[in-house]
Amino acid sequence: THGQAFVHLDDLVACFRRTVECRHDLNHWELFLIAEPDVMSHEELQDEIGELIHGREWPTIRIPKAAAKAGAWAKDKISSEDAFIKPWMIDMADDHYPVEIRRARERLGWNPNLRLRDTLPAMIERLKSDPKRWYDKNNLAMPDSLLRETASS
Repeated sequence: THGQAFVHLDDLVACFRRTVECRHDLNHWELFLIAEPDVMSHEELQDEIGELIHGREWPTIRIPKAAAKAGAWAKDKISSEDAFIKPWMIDMADDHYPVEIRRARERLGWNPNLRLRDTLPAMIERLKSDPKRWYDKNNLAMPDSLLRETASS
């Protein structure tokens, strides 16, 4: 039920542009927190990614924190591939990071135009159409299971 705030790179660039354009109207030091105004929960994000990848409902399975942390630790120690989930991440799973963007709206006239929930289908489609390129472009190690799958095709 908790989530992390995101901002699309294009919206970040637009915010920088507006900051430069408004620089003469701003105080010497100002702080702007920027992100999408609505945060997708980890559960909602995982469910949506699962459905987009598998083409059907792919529900999130809740695992007690102690079991998840032990599993992440074991995978990190035993697995030949670099584990994405690290044990320290489990402690942060209940953190919720909504961002108040009112100041950026008022002082810069900036609003984010892109939403993760709207761009996720295109992201997953790129992953599915060319997994090797997607992993390379995003500087991620391709999972062993996918490496084996692409090697056999």
